[in-house]
Amino acid sequence: MTLLPTLADIEAAAELVYTVIPPTPQIRWPLLCARVGAETWVKHENHSPVGAFKLRGGLVYMDSLRRRHPGIAGVIAATRGNHGQSVAFAANRAGLRAVIVVPYGNSPEKNAAMRALGAELLEYGQDFQEAYEHSAQLADPEKLHLAPSFDSSLVAGVATYALELFRAVRDMDAVYAVSYTHLDVYKRQLKKERFIFPEKNRVRGALDRQGHRTSPSGRQSAIADPEAVAARQNWRTDCLGGYGISALKLC
Repeated sequence: MTLLPTLADIEAAAELVYTVIPPTPQIRWPLLCARVGAETWVKHENHSPVGAFKLRGGLVYMDSLRRRHPGIAGVIAATRGNHGQSVAFAANRAGLRAVIVVPYGNSPEKNAAMRALGAELLEYGQDFQEAYEHSAQLADPEKLHLAPSFDSSLVAGVATYALELFRAVRDMDAVYAVSYTHLDVYKRQLKKERFIFPEKNRVRGALDRQGHRTSPSGRQSAIADPEAVAARQNWRTDCLGGYGISALKLC
């Protein structure tokens, strides 16, 4: 698989994902439509066993890892939450040891969830980058595979929810997402397959919890988690209704 998966890669990933979890729903909520002032759909990735889309990528990555390295004993990863839950869930299902490194002060709820999924949790560092560097140092001595936060298999896996969305809701103008790499990848692949999008359809920038558009900068690790590092830029976001178009809100 190349860095950016093809539509065939995504469809193959979907078949694997659906052996574990069913497609998640996309729902048009009338009160939300009224408040936004546009037809608004929500993709409910909170319906997965870990409450986040990243589980899809973990399942595909772990399957690929086991086929490439059948004798592997376990994996190690750094996280602030959802990636760690994905790795822990997928590793446990594959019968692998999972060691997860989180920075000090990480969410107690996320930590508890990862432990409940069978992970050995280690706390190290003041931010994601320090936790990641520590996990990389532990990988060889512990004979563990370092599971990355970004990989073509991960992208193919998480893009399966974009596959569901774009096939279920065809006539849309915009997509809003907290993390949109997988959405953009899938949309590009659909265009290659002659899938027709409305002219003004686009995947819009990520929004943080305060509703500001966020663009990670600085360390490479920010590609997977805009809040994982201190260096980031914020812009004021436009209101949804300000575009004068129908909008699709993606969660």
